[in-house]
Amino acid sequence: MPQVNTLTKKNNKSEITEMLKLLNGISSDKIENDSNLITTKILSSQEYQKSDCIAVYLNGPNEFSTESIICDIFIRGKKCYVPCRIGESMEMVKLESLEDYRSIGPNNLDELGFLKQNKQNREIAYLIHLRYLNGSSYDVYLMKCRQWAKPPLAMAPAFDIQILIDNELPVNEYNQNPDIILTPTQIR
Repeated sequence: MPQVNTLTKKNNKSEITEMLKLLNGISSDKIENDSNLITTKILSSQEYQKSDCIAVYLNGPNEFSTESIICDIFIRGKKCYVPCRIGESMEMVKLESLEDYRSIGPNNLDELGFLKQNKQNREIAYLIHLRYLNGSSYDVYLMKCRQWAKPPLAMAPAFDIQILIDNELPVNEYNQNPDIILTPTQIR
């Protein structure tokens, strides 16, 4: 399976610098275009359509945009969960409305005090931000999820330049590969 360049502390400094330059070099038009292509794949996927609960990251600059997915979740009457740091760990917390999403912004993940943690429904089409794999909070959380009776599907959106086929990335005991990697040109 191809690996995803994840920009973690485990990678060497030159690899991180090189990938950051590539990601920072993506134009806003390309980010928007690629995000639209990937979003179309996600929204039309059978897994997304049949899931009542979707966990999705809140993107920052130069990242795959999740806003259209979050809007679609509420339009379709699904439950929307976003990652939130609780101490050293990460949990998914429920957004009650699109207004909740718009009020927090992408950089306020640690300030979701008004959200209530809700872990009752385990049917999540899980959307991961690739930059945080390889022993990160996402990996630890996904490892816990994979112990559920019905674990979520891990769908990872990425730009094509983030996919590495021949290079080996450092891993640790927490590394969790996504079930599906979606790029503008590939589904893996």
